[in-house]
Amino acid sequence: MTTPDKSLRKRCSCPDCEQGGRPQPLTNFGINNSSPDGYHWYCKACNNAKQKEWKKANADKVRAGRKSYNERMKKRNRASRKQLELDLGE
Repeated sequence: MTTPDKSLRKRCSCPDCEQGGRPQPLTNFGINNSSPDGYHWYCKACNNAKQKEWKKANADKVRAGRKSYNERMKKRNRASRKQLELDLGE
C-alpha cells in the first residue's frame, strides 16, 4: 500500500476521541483491509487506549497468551537447534 496523501482526512469513530470528531490525516489511522476505505475506524491513539484498557481488564488472558507463545517458541527453537546440530554434524 502506498503512503496516503496528507491532504486526505478521516474522522475517528470513537466517542471518546481526543480530537472531538474533527477530521484527522489518514496517517493517524492504522491499515484495515476489511474496511471499505482501507483504514481502521478508530485513530491510532484511541486504538492504543482501547487495547491498554482491554489488557488491564483481561490480564489473565494476556498472561496465558504470552505463556502459550513462549512455550511454542521454545519448542520451535529447540527443533531448529537440533536440526542445525544435525546439519553441522554431517
